[in-house]
Amino acid sequence: MFSIYLVAAAHGSGLGQSMIDAVLGDDPAQLWALRGKKPASNCACIVRMTTVSFADACANLSRIIESAVTTHERCEVTWNDERVDVLLNADGFDSLIETVDVLCRDSEIAAIRRGITEFESDDVSTADEQGNTRPVRAGAS
Repeated sequence: MFSIYLVAAAHGSGLGQSMIDAVLGDDPAQLWALRGKKPASNCACIVRMTTVSFADACANLSRIIESAVTTHERCEVTWNDERVDVLLNADGFDSLIETVDVLCRDSEIAAIRRGITEFESDDVSTADEQGNTRPVRAGAS
């Protein structure tokens, strides 16, 4: 499981928790939440995380990699009960690098803030209204 989407009408019904319980059971996971000024801009992402010892990681590396690729699961590796490494798939790593790159650019942060302000004030339009054009960030391929 990478994410669960729940229609607004079902919010507060317990359905989301039931879906999470059915998929994760007792497996560890992290909840990442982002709260906006309007309820429509709130979002959450549940990230499944497994913790294994270094010895278990070595013995099961193929299985751990397969899980990272197919489920986007991250795996924490411990050494003497200390967290020493995290294994994640290449897409997850690339996403983290891109996020850091964006957050290092003042112009990108300003553009994100403008977008959030426009979204929260309902000053938005669809791709069809914009003629399906997509701006490309300078330096992006």
